[in-house]
Amino acid sequence: MASSFFEVNRTRAEAMGARAGLVGQRYAAVLAVKQQFFAVLAARESEDAARATLQQAQQQLQVSIIRLRQRVVTRSDSLRSQIAVQNARLAVATAENLLATSNAGLTRATGSPKLVTAVGDDSLDRPTLALGDSELRALALQGPATQQARASREAAGASLRGAWGSFLPTISASYSRNGFGTSDQFGFDPTALGYSGAVRLSVSVPLFDQYQRAQSLTVAHVQRDNAEASLRDSQLRRSKAWCSRSAPSASRPSG
Repeated sequence: MASSFFEVNRTRAEAMGARAGLVGQRYAAVLAVKQQFFAVLAARESEDAARATLQQAQQQLQVSIIRLRQRVVTRSDSLRSQIAVQNARLAVATAENLLATSNAGLTRATGSPKLVTAVGDDSLDRPTLALGDSELRALALQGPATQQARASREAAGASLRGAWGSFLPTISASYSRNGFGTSDQFGFDPTALGYSGAVRLSVSVPLFDQYQRAQSLTVAHVQRDNAEASLRDSQLRRSKAWCSRSAPSASRPSG
C-alpha cells in the first residue's frame, strides 16, 4: 500500500518534469529558429561585403594593368592586384557557402519541406521586454529547466521512500462466505442452506532477499543525491547567467 502511494507520487513528479521539459524544448526550438534567422541575415551581409570587395579588387586590377602598360608601375604591382582579385573571389565563394548552409539550417529548424530563407526589414519595430529586472530574474531562476530538475528531485525522493517501504511487513486480509445444504427434492432452495463465513488475516515479514532491497535503497539514495545536485547546478547556472547579464561592463579609466 505504501509502495503504491509513493509510486503515484513519483509518477506525478515525473509528469510535472515532463511538462516542464516540453516547455523548455518549445522555447529552445523558437530560439534555434531565431538564431538561424539572424545567421542567414549575417551570411547575406557577408556575401554582399565580399562581392563589394571583389568589385573593388577588379577595378584596382584594371587600373594596375593600365598603369603597367604605361610603365608607371612594375609587374609585381599587377600581380598583387591579381592575387587580391582571386582572394576576393574565394571570399565570395566562402560567403555563398555560408549563406547556403545558413538557409539549410533555418529550413531544418523550421521543419519546412521547402527551402526557407530570411529577409531583413528595417521597418519592423523591435519588440522590447515588458518585464522588470526582478521579474526577469525570477523567470531565470524558475525556468523550465529548474522546474524539471525540481520535479526530478521530487520523483527521486518518492522512489527513496518507496524503497524504504519494501522493508515494512505486508498485511493482507480476506473474507469469504459459503452456503451448503442437502435436500431430497431437485432444485435450489436458499432457505435450506446453511451459511458460514471466514476472515483471514496474514502478515508477511521480509527477512532475507539476497540484499536486493538494500541495493534498491542504495540506488534510490544515489538518484536522490544526483537529483539534488542537478537542481542546485541548474539554479547556480541561471543565477550566474543573470549576474553576467546584469553586471555593468567595466571601462578603462582615462588619463
